[in-house]
Amino acid sequence: MKKILLLIVATIFIAIISCTSSMVNTSKNLECGFYNFDDSIKNNIKINSQTNILEFIKKFEVLSFPVIFSKESNSAIFAKLQLYNSNGIDTLFVSDPNYLPLYYGILPDTTHYYALIYLLSGIQGLPALLVTIDKSGKQISEEFLYCGECSASLLIENCSSSVTIYNDLSIHSIDSVTECERDKDLKIIENSIRLVTYHKEGKIDQNGKISFSEKQKTLNN
Repeated sequence: MKKILLLIVATIFIAIISCTSSMVNTSKNLECGFYNFDDSIKNNIKINSQTNILEFIKKFEVLSFPVIFSKESNSAIFAKLQLYNSNGIDTLFVSDPNYLPLYYGILPDTTHYYALIYLLSGIQGLPALLVTIDKSGKQISEEFLYCGECSASLLIENCSSSVTIYNDLSIHSIDSVTECERDKDLKIIENSIRLVTYHKEGKIDQNGKISFSEKQKTLNN
């Protein structure tokens, strides 16, 4: 009986030593043969980066040229768009989830890179952000698409923003702003209303770099 008991104790001791040795001699975080879940996921991500990026872009609707959208139309489809998932592969490709990005669409030309459009629901005005990433998922460039003049101001009676992206990957962005002046009672002063347009021109080059001209202002009346 004592021999059997000693044999059992020796077996347990050898198992513990083996487990401890395994933990010391491997770079992975092991607990007696079980991979730490986070480390396993990270290793899998590195191996299958191409698979992950293809899975990620499926969250975006494939758009058609010319791509035409506005703040007004974006608000109408708000509820239909996919939102950033903090528990999925989204974390590999979205650098700042605090903006609560919605996945609007992907440009149809994916020859050299992917061009993705996000609507940032965590920022007032629901701005649109264009981001290009290479085929491995590394970000190349990013730019806001709107001119950014449609702010919440008492000096703006009405405002609309629209963007058009053409099949040559040129971009036209325009904000049409109805400005006004107000008296001390915040009533619009007669004959103070004027229409002002702001526009900028952009381009995505063959390497995925996004660039825009300086914003121009035009007084229409």
